[in-house]
Amino acid sequence: SSRMTMLNVKEKVSFHLYNRQHIKDGVRIRKTRSLRSIQKRDTSNDVFDPKLETKFLIHGWQSSKGTDTIQNIKNNYLKVADMNVIAVDWSELAANIFYITPVIQTREVGETIAEMIEHLVTTRNASMAKIHVIGHSLGAHCAGFAGSKLGGRIGRISGLDPANPGFEGTPPSERLDPTDAIFVDVIHTSAGTAGISMRCGHIDFYPNGGARQPNCNYLPIDLLEACSHGRSHQYFAESIFTDQFISYPCRSWAGYKAKRCGKRLESMGDPVSRNARGLYYLETNGKFPYAKGNTQ
Repeated sequence: SSRMTMLNVKEKVSFHLYNRQHIKDGVRIRKTRSLRSIQKRDTSNDVFDPKLETKFLIHGWQSSKGTDTIQNIKNNYLKVADMNVIAVDWSELAANIFYITPVIQTREVGETIAEMIEHLVTTRNASMAKIHVIGHSLGAHCAGFAGSKLGGRIGRISGLDPANPGFEGTPPSERLDPTDAIFVDVIHTSAGTAGISMRCGHIDFYPNGGARQPNCNYLPIDLLEACSHGRSHQYFAESIFTDQFISYPCRSWAGYKAKRCGKRLESMGDPVSRNARGLYYLETNGKFPYAKGNTQ
C-alpha cells in the first residue's frame, strides 16, 4: 500500500549534524528517541544549538552526503562561523537509476525534512525563520516540498540548478516555487537539460546564460550536462567567501550581452539580499575561482 512505501521512504532519510566541534564526522540526529537510546542517554540532539544559524543541505540524484556537493558547502560555512549544518542523506533512494522513482519520492523526502525541522522547532527551540535549506538538483525540489509542508515559514531556500525532467512546466505545487519559503533564490547552470529553465524563486540567477557553463564543453556528450549541473553548487560554495558573483537584472542573456540591464546589482549565492527580485545574469570564469566581479 502507499502508506507502506511512505514509511519506507522515511526510514531511508537520515540527518547528520555538523558544527565546529564536529567538522569531519557529523552527529546523526533523530526525530524520535527509541527506548534504547533513552537508556543509553543518547544526547545527540543536544548537539543542536538553537542560538546558531541552521543550514540544511540536500544532495541530488545518484549523490550522497559524502560528495563535494554537500561537503564543500558545509566546510566553507564552518570556516566562516560556527553553525548547525545538517546534511540530509537520502542516497539509498537517490541511487535509483530509474530517475522517475526518486522524482516521485522528492515529495516524501521533503515532508520527512519538514518533520525534522518541526521537531527541532518544538523540542530544541529552533527558529523557523532562521532556517536556510539548500538543495541541489532533485534536492532543490525536496527543499521546496519541505517548505510548502511548513506553510512557507522557513526563512530561506536556495535552489542549486533544480532538476528539470519531471518538473519543467509543472504547476508551482509540484516543484520548488517562491511560496515555499520567506525567500527563495535559485541558480540555474544547465537550464533546459539536467536543470530547470523556468523561474522558481523570488530571484533567479542565470550565470553564463544559465545553460552551458564555460569549460564544460570538452567532455563527452553524456557528461556535458553533469559538468554544468554541478557548477551550481561550486558557485554557491565559493559565494560563502565572496560577494563578487556580481549580477545584473536583465530580461534575457541576449539583453545582458547587449548591455541592456538594469542598474540594481546583486551578489549571486550566499550573500544575496533578501529583498532582491527578478531575473539576474552574470559571467563567471571557467575554473576556480569562478567569481569575476563586475563584468559590465
